[in-house]
Parts: sequence; C-alpha cells; structure tokens
Amino acid sequence: QALELELEIEMPAQEKPEISLVLSNSKNESYQIGFDANKNAFFSDRTQSGNLAFSPKFATKRHWAERSQTSNLLKLHLFFDVASCELFADEGEVAMTDIFFPTEDFQQIKLVARKGKISLKSGKAYPLK
Repeated sequence: QALELELEIEMPAQEKPEISLVLSNSKNESYQIGFDANKNAFFSDRTQSGNLAFSPKFATKRHWAERSQTSNLLKLHLFFDVASCELFADEGEVAMTDIFFPTEDFQQIKLVARKGKISLKSGKAYPLK
C-alpha cells in the first residue's frame, strides 16, 4: 500500500547520528532512506532491496544528496509505494527519488538511529490510494 510520511526529527547538537527509515519484508529484503549527520547528506540505499539481477549497474551503492542547511531539525516528507520512494527534505530544498524491486511487498517500516541519539518531534502517516 502507498504511504505518505511527514517527520520532524531533532538531533542534539553534540550528536552526529545516521538516521534511516527501513522498509523490510519476510525475505530479509530492505530499502533504507535517511540522513548521515557526519556527511550532512541524505542517502537512499537499495542494495538489499530485492531483485537486482537484471543489471550489474543497478543498486551497487548508496545514492547521496548533500544538505545545504545545518539545522539540527530535519523536516522530511516521504512518499512510498510498492516500488519507489520520494523524499522531500528541508521544505523541498533537497529531493531524491529511487525505485526498487522487492520480490515480496515491504510490510514493515522502522525508524533507526545509529551513532547517536535523536528525538522524533512529530510524525504523521497517511495511506495513499
């Protein structure tokens, strides 16, 4: 099912976390989209997302988009469907789109922080038709 998410995530000033939203299924396939505070950049990682065999050039590494802001508050607006993700961050200043091909629909989503702490200031989810 298609899903829209609006998130506001705060990172304490001394923390440099890697934050990701992880979509997964029962076949241990996953897709991650997130932010690496050490690089001040957003990423999309589809290297474990399912069917990759159709091209040796598909999903070989993370895609990156630099963030020009330095605020400790991330404002993320995401749209997911069965085979794609669109990210609009910092009021649309940064945008990323990626496709992926899981062999079974992703059924779980979780927010993960590594290498530091975060606070989820707000989160809203909307099913899309």
